Amino acid sequence: MEGLAAVIGLAGDADEHVEARMAARSELALVHQELGDLRRADVHLEQAVEAAERLVALSSEPRTAIALASVLLNRASLLVQGRRPEPARRVAARVLDALAPLQDGSGPALEIIRFGARLQLGTAELLLGATESGVTSLEEAFEHGVALVEGGQAALLPQTVETAARLGQGLRASGAGPRALEVTERVARLAAANWEAGGPGALQLYGQAQVLLIQALLAEGAFARAEDALWRLVDGTGDGGALLTAADFYADLWRRADADLESGDLPRAEVGEAWRDVVVKVAERGASPVVAELVASRAALWLDGDHDRVEAAISGAEGADGADPALVQRLVQVLVSERSSVSASGGAGGGKTG
Repeated sequence: MEGLAAVIGLAGDADEHVEARMAARSELALVHQELGDLRRADVHLEQAVEAAERLVALSSEPRTAIALASVLLNRASLLVQGRRPEPARRVAARVLDALAPLQDGSGPALEIIRFGARLQLGTAELLLGATESGVTSLEEAFEHGVALVEGGQAALLPQTVETAARLGQGLRASGAGPRALEVTERVARLAAANWEAGGPGALQLYGQAQVLLIQALLAEGAFARAEDALWRLVDGTGDGGALLTAADFYADLWRRADADLESGDLPRAEVGEAWRDVVVKVAERGASPVVAELVASRAALWLDGDHDRVEAAISGAEGADGADPALVQRLVQVLVSERSSVSASGGAGGGKTG
């Protein structure tokens, strides 16, 4: 950090000195952000913005406007991360204002920053409870992101997937579930194409997009289609963790009404059969014995009402070796909670008709 401090101390208003101070402040902000000190990161970004504004005052070249917009965008993102939506909204709007005088043909950096600004603006508006304007901003960001990715900017796919997630939440909150499903289907196709092409972060992005699609299909009651997407995730990624997602999926379905399951083309008997198959696959794919038993006892709780097995699994998980402690803790917490739920309902949770 000493070198950055020396740069910040450069005197004078020469373009190169102002630009160097702006870059140094931005770099220090990143350091503090990575350390988790969002307050100090924001102080440095605010000072980077002041330097960028000075740079614009010294030169009206497009590059200075883009530099200002870039620093503002970093600050808007930080403010969203820190759950400070009102200043985030104002700063994101300033990004778009800074870029407004520039023509669309000013280069890819311009369009990438515009996309990011719309993403942060829409997110801030949703956090403020302004669902309608938030959805509008995120719709613009999503279409912009898709166009950029399809135009060759594959590195923007992670942000486009993130935009789809936030937009889907906003759309469902506003009662536009079918549109949310359309958005997630589009981004899932993009992620699948990136995976097939061996693009950057392909497998992780494919998984994230499939999870979004599964959630959207569940929200629309399209259970059979959600199950198809789930097994594409499990089989496509080859990730044992996806099987734990499958266990959560069937646990969620099992608690739904029979009529809803029938309407979603996935009757209760099929849900139970598939859930038992997941239990077998978890063990076959090399999960630790304690994890495999926790997953199996969860299914046994709901499908068979087997409380004794649950008690034994929870006891056996204490001090277990050879398993991820955080994962074991999560599975135990789920079992404890669901055991109470089943006990309160007086049954195993199946056979509901309403």
